[in-house]
Amino acid sequence: MATKKLNVKAALLAGLLTILYIVAVFYVGVGIFLETPLDLTNYLAMAVMGLLLGGIVFIFLLFRLYYAFGIFAAGLAVASALMLITFYQGAAGWEDLVGLLSFLVILTIGLGAGLLVQLIVYLVKRSRKT
Repeated sequence: MATKKLNVKAALLAGLLTILYIVAVFYVGVGIFLETPLDLTNYLAMAVMGLLLGGIVFIFLLFRLYYAFGIFAAGLAVASALMLITFYQGAAGWEDLVGLLSFLVILTIGLGAGLLVQLIVYLVKRSRKT
């Protein structure tokens, strides 16, 4: 039985880049577009969100869940863009909540859809082996 070598370095790099991406998106959105003075709690929230999403990307790539990773990455990009657009346009004082909730909802849809597609691919490959 041949074992496949895990590409830990590439998965770790993608996870770290995701963390930096999340911190940058939230810095631009909250600090620049919403003009909120950033303090330690804001930076801590950005770091926790970045670590969570970077961990998901790391796990997807470490275990070669490429379909889940692709759909999740697309959902992350769409969610970030929509959040930044909402922050920039404003919604009569509610732009912070609307933008953050839209980010979380679209990100959750991307995660769920990615895992569902990955499960379908796994089941199809498994059924073809038998």
